[in-house]
Amino acid sequence: MASDSDVRPVVLTVARWPVGGIRTYLRDLFAAPALQGYAFVLIAPNEDGLDEYVAGGRLACREWIVSGSSIVEMTRAVLAASRQWKPAFVHSHGFQAGVFSGLACQLSGFPHLLTVHDMLLDMQFKGLGGRIRHLGLGISLISPDCIHCVTRDSRDNLLARYPWLTSLERKTFVVPHGVDTRKIWLTARRELATELGCSPDTVIFGFLGRFMAQKGFRVLMDAIEILRIHGLTPARARVLAVGSGGYLREDRARIAALGLEEFFTFWPYQPDVASILKGIHCLVMPSLWEASGLLAMEAMVAGTPVIGSDCVGLRETLAASPAVSVRANDAVQLSEAIARFIERPDRQAAIQFQSTAMERFSADRSFAALHDLYDRMR
Repeated sequence: MASDSDVRPVVLTVARWPVGGIRTYLRDLFAAPALQGYAFVLIAPNEDGLDEYVAGGRLACREWIVSGSSIVEMTRAVLAASRQWKPAFVHSHGFQAGVFSGLACQLSGFPHLLTVHDMLLDMQFKGLGGRIRHLGLGISLISPDCIHCVTRDSRDNLLARYPWLTSLERKTFVVPHGVDTRKIWLTARRELATELGCSPDTVIFGFLGRFMAQKGFRVLMDAIEILRIHGLTPARARVLAVGSGGYLREDRARIAALGLEEFFTFWPYQPDVASILKGIHCLVMPSLWEASGLLAMEAMVAGTPVIGSDCVGLRETLAASPAVSVRANDAVQLSEAIARFIERPDRQAAIQFQSTAMERFSADRSFAALHDLYDRMR
């Protein structure tokens, strides 16, 4: 937290779901050297241990205003904070936070920058209720002064979803995400074979992130089941699944029903995963969609091989890299890629790509570009 004498312009940062990739992004945003001329005040609910994350100094905002999660509570919080802090502008993260912030900015008159951290899919807008939500979201997208998309895919997705909203083309900008490459480079490797109690010959695959439908964990389960039927044993391969989320209990129950418990080890959410990424043999990202593949970026900077899906968003991150790309939601093709890696668990190509990944996925490079957008907002 900064002192009361801090005279830097304030950016009021709003997040409805400060978890997963959004939390990682906020951590790097607040610490970015290119943006140290700004002071960040965060408005967000206390989700998934955010209080411990802030108290531990991993989220270096000037102040955290804990809000409720409803539209009324968050709108009131943004209005109150706007009156108190007189921000240069409001920077919302995610579509829901954008709706809350848009309402408050229309009432208070402060500029509004929205960062899009997700994709809009047909299944979200089914039926009459879905069509109403689609229209309501489109109307809310009129109010932001600028919209920041984290991949070209995410911008194309937004423009295709709302072709009638002509202002989107003009005010939507792509600034790709990045990761803290220096921190990943300096992080020590964890000896996971020892921690997991498995043989040094066991190939350790990592699944890191939230247990939710879009991350494709059930596709990974099905792939391991296919390999087990064809003779794979727990001594040959292990999946380290790290994270939390609403589907965790159901996913673990399904693993038990399939008799796959010996193939999977579950660890709770870890705030810093670089040491784990360096300790596994291969990261598996069977996502059904992503806005941006931050975890894949971190793995490639760590020199860790990646098997990922060709889904929208992630395909952009994996392009022109040694990562193995498989069809999204295709357990058979995923099992074949995993089997090939088990037979030849080589990370040489990934290590050779590290220097390119350090440059391509640098958060410093990303936030230097975002600084230009910040200047546009003032």
